[in-house]
Amino acid sequence: MRYQLRADDDAKHAVLTRLAPTLVAAGIALRLWQFFARSALWTDEATIANNIVDRSLKELITAPLGHNQAAPVGFLFIEKLAAMTLGPNELALRAYPLLSSILALVLLWRVAKRLLPAPSIPIVLAPFAFAPLLIFHAAEVKQYSSDVAISIALLLVALEASDVDAIEPLPTWRIALAAATGALAVWLSQPAVLVVAGLGVALAIGALGARGQRRARQRTELAFIVGVWAVSALAATIVSLHHLTPNAHRFMSTFWSDGFWPLSLRHPSSVAWPVAHTALLLGSQLGLPTSIGLACALLAAVGIVATWRSAWRTSLVLVMPLVIALGASAAALYPFAERLALFLVPSLLLLAAIGVAEIAASVRLKSGASVVMAMATIFVLVVEAQALYAAPPVYRREEITPAIAYLRRASRAPDASYIYYGAEPAYAFYNARDALPARATMGGCHRGDSNAYLAELDRFRGRSRVWLLFAHELPRLHEREMMLTHLDSLGTKRDSMTVKGRDASGNATYVRLYLYDLAASPPIDSTVARATPDSPSGMIEPRLQCSPPGE
Repeated sequence: MRYQLRADDDAKHAVLTRLAPTLVAAGIALRLWQFFARSALWTDEATIANNIVDRSLKELITAPLGHNQAAPVGFLFIEKLAAMTLGPNELALRAYPLLSSILALVLLWRVAKRLLPAPSIPIVLAPFAFAPLLIFHAAEVKQYSSDVAISIALLLVALEASDVDAIEPLPTWRIALAAATGALAVWLSQPAVLVVAGLGVALAIGALGARGQRRARQRTELAFIVGVWAVSALAATIVSLHHLTPNAHRFMSTFWSDGFWPLSLRHPSSVAWPVAHTALLLGSQLGLPTSIGLACALLAAVGIVATWRSAWRTSLVLVMPLVIALGASAAALYPFAERLALFLVPSLLLLAAIGVAEIAASVRLKSGASVVMAMATIFVLVVEAQALYAAPPVYRREEITPAIAYLRRASRAPDASYIYYGAEPAYAFYNARDALPARATMGGCHRGDSNAYLAELDRFRGRSRVWLLFAHELPRLHEREMMLTHLDSLGTKRDSMTVKGRDASGNATYVRLYLYDLAASPPIDSTVARATPDSPSGMIEPRLQCSPPGE
């Protein structure tokens, strides 16, 4: 299906038509810029990277990941091969996410050309090319970029398989390719299971409604494709569940609890939850104000109605993965939130662009459609330019390497060092590559128990040189300030270093290093001198509480 505004509209929009390849090229350039800047691994990246680097390929694929991590086995397999081939470094580990992000941009362009009039395509590509978070994910050792690329690839496969206008039957190789794409996708991406489920339902309903000489043949073709997808998705789901420990599952469910749809017949207002969270999803992931995210969500609703009226099979292909994702959210099986739902953004952008095209086509004034399309494109470009200006690359979420380099130069073998629990994964990754002289003590996570932190610090009383490394703090908890106040009462700060960075939201980030002299503070009994009262753990929201022991 392809939307047409008027026969002469594409000619009137020659500038908008030529804008699409420019946006794709700019998006690729921004991703390469972020990648080759080689920012330090931040805590979440380092945690998954440590799993990848420290384990054998067999252990990585068959055993549950440590530290409450979850990732599809296909992603882990590719990352392990990259680390083994190119070395355990940032560029090697981020190569697959980078290629996935570039592929996603190109595939989205192709899908947009299939579905939209040429003047509408920049409305889809501009936010996708310039969104700071998408640029950041392109150089992050996580699966979010590949989730997006795989969802778009599956969307393209489903659109081609559901093309009932084609008179000739699908070639055997295309049927096999479509089946293989979906079968492989669910091993490379966890949300791909939701995507193939939605697309499978869409293709099945579309085949039941097919007419003409291809009806029986198309049903057979689609039954084979969907059947292969279902078998592979079931196997991948079983493996994924085995790959997640009960503690990790509880941790994930708690951390992402806001992403589960509280659908209830007793609370009719919960029906509005999907609209509100779709707006939040678009706003947060594309760097847009929530109000514009809501406008995009409403335009997507217009696009759903428009596609249903003119090409209902296409409407099903675009909408059913969203429906399945919302159902999984209501059943508390998969959260509809933030980066975990990023794979739905391409379809929502396509639907929103269709909504804009339909509104433009409804304008009856002469050249009215042209004016509407031009204004919509300019508006999108301005909004995304503002988001990119507010948070330009390079994003350095937790730039810990300069602090580690300074610690390597300045520390001595007799020194002691304390690694704040938030900094531990990144410290472990870089220390494993080049061990530091100072003997390190890894701090524990004791949110809500200030005395436990002070007890850890009291072990260093009497030491003349104690280093402390902080990263990945939660400012609202004020843990670092509390710990430094205690150390100031025990000794003297001799040195300090602060490395400033910036995340994809434009917020400043900090990694801090301190050197304390505690020689004048003799060791004491662990039950004495607690300067800060405990904060009951119940006062900390559940998603911020420490991970279960042993994870």
